[in-house]
Amino acid sequence: MSLEKVFETLENEAKDLRDDLIDKAKREAQQIIKESEDEAENLKTFHIQKMDIKLKGDSARIQIESDLLRKKAITRAKEEFTSKIYSDIEKHLSNIRKDQEAYKKIFKNLLIESLDAVKGTKIIVEVNPKDKDLASSSLKELNLNYTVSADKDYLGGLTLNVNDNRISVSNTLESRLIKSREFLRTQLNEVLFSER
Repeated sequence: MSLEKVFETLENEAKDLRDDLIDKAKREAQQIIKESEDEAENLKTFHIQKMDIKLKGDSARIQIESDLLRKKAITRAKEEFTSKIYSDIEKHLSNIRKDQEAYKKIFKNLLIESLDAVKGTKIIVEVNPKDKDLASSSLKELNLNYTVSADKDYLGGLTLNVNDNRISVSNTLESRLIKSREFLRTQLNEVLFSER
């Protein structure tokens, strides 16, 4: 299987997983938003019924409080769903080593990408102990002078340190997820919580 097919398969699996999670989260988010809006409306109605006509000025304050409660509930729902989606993605990434051939190609590409970003002679590659042999064999294939430090708890990938740790490149699956987090958060907000 070519590397492009592997990445295409991984992208398709990730897209299908993301789409399923987004659909599920969207349904749940809509339910929570409706319940929050109902709760906010009930709170608003309760306060308005208790008011006397001479307290009309307070009605604006109550509306603001109601809107604030609604916004807080929506914000809480957004954060809960975003966290759940990232948790599910991390869970999926933690199983990435199961397809050893595909992961070997991914690891090697992450290594090559990291090496392209830096120049140096003393290379220290930090990896998860599960990736020690893979890191060593990949570096040997590239004829590089290296040291492998296998004491990290990465889901996958590596951190490359060059020239006595003066240059460090993190190319772990976690670091890639963190880099994509803001972009994905914006997309999730648009899909799940856009005002209609």
